[in-house]
Amino acid sequence: NKISQKVGIEPPHKTIRHPLKNNRKNQTRPSPVTPMRKAIGLLIQNPPFAELVETTNDLENHQEPGAQLLLQLLTHIKAHLTINTAQLLEHWREKPDYAHLIKLAGWEHGIPEDIQKDEFLHSINHIKSSQNEQILQNLLQQGKNRELTDAEKQQLKELLQQKSH
Repeated sequence: NKISQKVGIEPPHKTIRHPLKNNRKNQTRPSPVTPMRKAIGLLIQNPPFAELVETTNDLENHQEPGAQLLLQLLTHIKAHLTINTAQLLEHWREKPDYAHLIKLAGWEHGIPEDIQKDEFLHSINHIKSSQNEQILQNLLQQGKNRELTDAEKQQLKELLQQKSH
C-alpha cells in the first residue's frame, strides 16, 4: 500500500467495480406498453388511423390515464383529415402532453407496418371493452345498493348483451 501511494497507483481492490452495480438508480425502465399507449403512439405516427375509429362516445367518460388525450387526438385529426405527425406535434407544443407525444412519435414499437392498423384497432377495441366492463361492474354494484333507474337498467342490459357476443 505504501509503495502504491508513493507511485500514485491505487490498489486494485479500490478501482475494480462490479459491473452489475453501475448506477442502478439512474437506469430507467421502459414504460409498459398498455393498449392506451399503443393506440396513442400508433395514432401519432399514423394520423390517418383516426378514420378507422367510427365513434368516440365510449372514450368521453373513460377514466383510464391517456383516454382524454386519445379522445382529443382523434377529434383533432378528424377535424383536420390531412394532418401529419409534425403538424399534430406542433398543435400540442404548448400543452402539458407535448413531451409524452414527442416520445411516442419517435417510439420504436417494432410492429410491422402491414399489421399496424390491426394493432391500432385491437388497442382501441380493448380500451372500449375495458371501459364497458368498468361501467358494467359499476352498474352491478349500484344495483346491490339501490334500485337502478330505467336508463341504467337499459344500459346494463345492453352491456350484458355485448359481453355475451
